[in-house]
Amino acid sequence: MYGSLLGSADSLLGGVDRIRETLDRLGGHTLADSYAALTLLVVAVIGGVYSVLATLRPRAEESAGRAVPVLATGVSRTAWLGGHLAAALLGSTAVLLAAGVGFGLAGALSSGDGGAFLRLTGAALAFTPAQWVTVGFAAAVYGWLPRAVPLAWLVPAYAFVIGYLGPLLDLPGGLERLSPYGRVPRLPAAAMDWTPLVVLTLVAAALIALALAGFRRRDID
Repeated sequence: MYGSLLGSADSLLGGVDRIRETLDRLGGHTLADSYAALTLLVVAVIGGVYSVLATLRPRAEESAGRAVPVLATGVSRTAWLGGHLAAALLGSTAVLLAAGVGFGLAGALSSGDGGAFLRLTGAALAFTPAQWVTVGFAAAVYGWLPRAVPLAWLVPAYAFVIGYLGPLLDLPGGLERLSPYGRVPRLPAAAMDWTPLVVLTLVAAALIALALAGFRRRDID
């Protein structure tokens, strides 16, 4: 749906001063690029909801009493939780890929630019490390403080408020940098920068290692 508006973004949004000012803050050569960058951020944050839900699935298994019988069979805690986290990591990537393909296909058709498909799909996949950080943070909370798992929702909630409403409310740009999604280059409006993506990937790996360490040490409910 969002991608189908890409071809008419200039005519639909260019006449609304407030929206144009917001999109201009994102940079980009055209208003369509800025619109795509903001839309993909929102789509990625919505995908972060899946990331949290998938990561907290082990908590539901533990609370329902299904974790203990499995762990009693000789399956290690690391293997059990690691399997769930692998599903969350792969699933969150698949969500971004599906979103990018849908947005890119509709955007290419509406704009008549066949090259937009790969650009927009790649722009969506650029948020993959941010999704992994979301998984890692939720996993770390679960691994160490299982009764505090609602805190896992802070990452997508903060990213949405700051990333989407921040430009509309003229909030300081530095607040967005506190979100993993705010560290991702705003493709296609901005140039590609691999450094923050590598850093986010390392942060996600560290958080997952922390989660596994905490889960091995604490009691199972």
